[in-house]
Amino acid sequence: MIKFSISMALLILSVNAFATKEANCNKKNLGPACQQICKACVKQGFVVGGASDGDGFWAQCVRPIMTGTAEPEKAVKAGHTLPPAPEGGWGPIASQCQASNPRWMEKGHSKQN
Repeated sequence: MIKFSISMALLILSVNAFATKEANCNKKNLGPACQQICKACVKQGFVVGGASDGDGFWAQCVRPIMTGTAEPEKAVKAGHTLPPAPEGGWGPIASQCQASNPRWMEKGHSKQN
């Protein structure tokens, strides 16, 4: 019985390791412009690790906003669309984000889904 319980606990932990999760938009080093993009994507339901399901935080939301490109064809899970652009569009905010935190897209995040 104990062996079964330990095996079950390990299985649950390993499944959770691959689960999708909400992005952390409250990091101090993120800066206000990047936080605005991050929070908008989270509000629309995009999650870290969700690209294969069509709701990837980086691939289907952040990257299109930061690069000024359209959503990828694989996007978007039903109900998930890019966040509405604020007045003036995403361009100025993406530029401010890039200027204040140029490594945000380089830290491997651009390769994450």
